[in-house]
Amino acid sequence: MSIRTLLKYLVGNREAILQIGRTPGAPWLGALFVLSAGFAREYDGKDLWAEPWHLAIPFAASLVTSFLLFLLVNGVARARGVGLQPFWPAYRVFLSLYWMTAPLAWLYAIPVERMASAGEAMQANLWLLGTVAVWRVALMTRVVSVLYGASAWATLFPVMMFADSVALGVLFLTPMPMFNIMGGVRLSEREEVILTVVFFFRIATFATWFVWFLGTMITLQGQRSWQYALAEARPVGAVNRSLWILGVCAIAVWLPLLPRTQPEQRLRHAVETDFSQRRIADAVGKMSAHRPDDFPPHWDPPPHVAYAEEGQLPLLDVLEVAIDPAVPAWIQDLYADKLENQMRDWSWFENHRADLGR
Repeated sequence: MSIRTLLKYLVGNREAILQIGRTPGAPWLGALFVLSAGFAREYDGKDLWAEPWHLAIPFAASLVTSFLLFLLVNGVARARGVGLQPFWPAYRVFLSLYWMTAPLAWLYAIPVERMASAGEAMQANLWLLGTVAVWRVALMTRVVSVLYGASAWATLFPVMMFADSVALGVLFLTPMPMFNIMGGVRLSEREEVILTVVFFFRIATFATWFVWFLGTMITLQGQRSWQYALAEARPVGAVNRSLWILGVCAIAVWLPLLPRTQPEQRLRHAVETDFSQRRIADAVGKMSAHRPDDFPPHWDPPPHVAYAEEGQLPLLDVLEVAIDPAVPAWIQDLYADKLENQMRDWSWFENHRADLGR
């Protein structure tokens, strides 16, 4: 199993899929790639010193989703005549192939926030997310087709039903800016993009789920028998040294980048922690001791007036501290803009009329 095998696998080559499935060391290499994907996602987005658990999210998410997808696919395969396979060896093969899609997530490392405006950066990130998601779904559809000797059309429906279900869960858990038809809070470029995309895909994924569900039910009733491709195969081969080097380098490459990106994230995390714990003076003091470019690009400090978040920090409490003449103008301008934006929401203005008159 070599780098060439990995590249062929990423474009759905049948022999590469089967070779990875037969290689005992593939899960460990896949684990390295999953860890590298965590760095690619978060090296420029989270304070990894204070919140290292963000690197574990890809592991947890992939273990849960791969296990559930395997149960679904295995159930469909049993209905199509595939004999009972030893569960854990079969899942090990599936997990290896699932984890080997992780290099696709390296695309998330492109620092679009440093190359574009807030709205353009969000659009670019969503395009990258969509590209990786579609590529992974197409690749896993091919993997299931090869493993179970089924047509791509037959395997598409259960894989898409599962992917659609995951997307529905993620989209409905994603916070969305307030949707004001008759004016109200003005959304930033970034918030406009989030609102448009999340709103559209909530509707689209809900509507198409029934198509994938119906197709899966039809697939269960198909007459052509499936056959597990690795039923008689013994584990053979080993991971080539070049692939192990690639796996290690995929993690090590982030180490020289962290000293440039993490100071911004540590500062952001410190300020947001102070705000979350109502230490407003400390938060504003930390911001005052730095310039705007000491923080991550396009960072918007709390509170976020476009979101109806429960327990959100009162904007007026922050303004009471920010209006101090010692506070830099960039902070005062930022919160003055938040106040102007918040006052567009008539219900908020009515509720805080007395406070504004103090």
